[in-house]
Amino acid sequence: MKTREELPEKLRPFAFHGLDLKDTGVGQYVADCPDCERRKWSCSKEGLWDCKVCATKGNAVEFLRHLHLACEQATTPAQYEELAADRKLLDSSTLVEWQVAHSSLSGAWVLPGYSEKGAIQQLYKYVEVEGKRRLLATPGMRHKLHGVNLYDADRGVVYLCEGPWDGMALWEVLRQTKETGDGLRPTSSAEASMAADASVLAVPGCSVFDEAWLPLFAGKDARLMYDNDHPVLSAKTGKEAAPGAFAGLQRVARMLKGTAASVGYLYWGAEGYCRDLPSGYDVRDALLAGAGPQKEYAVVPLAARQRGLENLLERLREVPEAWEASPKSRKKGEAMECLPCEDYHTLVTAWRKAIRWIPGLDHALAVMLASVASTKTVGDQLWVKVMGPASCGKSTLCEAVSVASKYVIAKSTLRGFHSGYNREGEDTNFSFIAAVKDKTLVTKDGDALLQSPNLSQILSEARDLYDGTSRSSYRNEMSKDWAGIRMTWILCGTSSLRVIDSSELGERFLDCVIMEGIDDEVEDDVLNRVIHKADKNMSLVADDDLSTHQSPEMTVAMKLTGGYVHWLRENAQDVLSRIDFPDWAKQRVKWLAKFIAHMRARPSKVQEETAEREAAYRLASQLIRLAKCLALVLNRKEVDEVVMERTRQVALDTSRGRTQSMTAYMYDNPKGAEPRAVAMVLGAPEADVRRLLRFLGRIGVAELRQEKKSGITGKPLWRLTPRMQKMYYEVRLRPYTREM
Repeated sequence: MKTREELPEKLRPFAFHGLDLKDTGVGQYVADCPDCERRKWSCSKEGLWDCKVCATKGNAVEFLRHLHLACEQATTPAQYEELAADRKLLDSSTLVEWQVAHSSLSGAWVLPGYSEKGAIQQLYKYVEVEGKRRLLATPGMRHKLHGVNLYDADRGVVYLCEGPWDGMALWEVLRQTKETGDGLRPTSSAEASMAADASVLAVPGCSVFDEAWLPLFAGKDARLMYDNDHPVLSAKTGKEAAPGAFAGLQRVARMLKGTAASVGYLYWGAEGYCRDLPSGYDVRDALLAGAGPQKEYAVVPLAARQRGLENLLERLREVPEAWEASPKSRKKGEAMECLPCEDYHTLVTAWRKAIRWIPGLDHALAVMLASVASTKTVGDQLWVKVMGPASCGKSTLCEAVSVASKYVIAKSTLRGFHSGYNREGEDTNFSFIAAVKDKTLVTKDGDALLQSPNLSQILSEARDLYDGTSRSSYRNEMSKDWAGIRMTWILCGTSSLRVIDSSELGERFLDCVIMEGIDDEVEDDVLNRVIHKADKNMSLVADDDLSTHQSPEMTVAMKLTGGYVHWLRENAQDVLSRIDFPDWAKQRVKWLAKFIAHMRARPSKVQEETAEREAAYRLASQLIRLAKCLALVLNRKEVDEVVMERTRQVALDTSRGRTQSMTAYMYDNPKGAEPRAVAMVLGAPEADVRRLLRFLGRIGVAELRQEKKSGITGKPLWRLTPRMQKMYYEVRLRPYTREM
């Protein structure tokens, strides 16, 4: 027999768990079947196995599941009692609930590791190594969590222990303990116990935590129950290294920030440990210590363990803000840290020092921040396209907003939101939706999106996500139904992005235009600044810290932008509830929504039997959200004239196009206009203009009139309908005052 190390990599999981594999010399390995004990079990070098007698087959993960089930069925009550006594647990039924089993193949105890969905994807073996019993993972497979089979998403608290034995010891005490005014007391009622609102999970080691596990903690009160590890001497430096458990604890705490409702941890001491307690002192030790050093028990009773639990709970503290990612904890090349910022004036002042701050950039930044702030609020989602010519500053704003990586995810390219990728042996869904959920997606080069061969698929999936749900199915049987998705999307690019507009498909974006073209005066001023900074920056050196890749003034502005994003997201719910939205402003929103719906309408490319425009309901909802979030961004207590002027500008930007240009021309020529004259003004083919005018006539924007003079019928002329004349005046020309 070959040693495990000599076997092909994908066969090592089988040998690890006790299968005696024999090489047949033809690319197949055989062994006695764990179930029928017949030598009809075979496996390929790729790890695909089957038994000709049992008619079972699968890959390595399915073998682990099959083996685990067989081990569970074969484990006797006496074996469970023996292990429970060894692990100092209260009851052997705890081992059964956590699905611990004794393997007849290897003679070792095995403990399952679960994916975040509760599927067994790892099988740990509890064995003695160099005189110390350890938990070893199946080689070639990633670490997984313990206790997910008992996890309940409706419970508000999640304890995370270091190691499954700690998890089991805590779990069984919580199930038999209730909180009273006189402290912790025993209970036989599961509904009254502390476990009624708590789940217990366990990592296999202090340095192990996968980002895929974060959804299990979403909105929960997370309590990290890591060990009291002492510092150890580094073999390289001879100096004390930070305790492993404390370093792992801080990493997990940073990952949970923004996902969990709160994050608490076991406080052993200021440096993460307590010298008065042994190194490695853990939850199980603390529970057993409730009996006191002077007493000896064959089994430490529940009452004593409850005293130990009280001591543990007294050690729980909220994770300090200092544990947030800092320059020292960030890896080289990671995004720069955020600077605290709580008002828009401070932010804009920093930007004025960094670049030529034109009104269009101020307009764009405020709208982008409003979109970010709206992410978690209920209602139609606020997606925006930010457009302007190349080098106008839109990419710089995108990079600045993306500094707040906790709430913003930046992607230069996008192939789709769903993924049918399936890593062998796992059922994890790798869709991009999981990453962007509850965040703002920033795409700074939207023009590249237009060149994507699957643009239609991307937009189709995006429309589903806008409505909060999305479904997919792939040939490899990978599928995922997503519901309750909240995300915002900031898509930046040139005016070419307007080609994705389609009223028939239901446009989801509002538009924000930085500038239509390059202004000579602005260009000259920016050129002078660029030349001066290019000369000055030659004396600066860039390294792996991204904050060194631009001027100090730009670095400060970007860091403050990231900090302001944090403030907006963390305070949006509270502040938005206090912002007043007066009736006059709501009436203005009504006009704006109807105006956009008419201006964004286009003749169908596939039929001419019916002429339709989108209803203004969603647009009104979006504009209400935009106005209120702009008030939040601008630090206003109500939606006032300043806020509504910015909202109107977004409405006009969203309405831009040939229809609005024709409408403006007809408004300026109330007696009517000939199609040929309109075509000359627009620089468009007359046939296209005539077709569009006929469409506008069907949706109530324009009407065809023929004046008679001296009994002679004049040329047919197009003019705005009275209703559209009123709407155009209210939106474009009437001053934005509080008068209704």
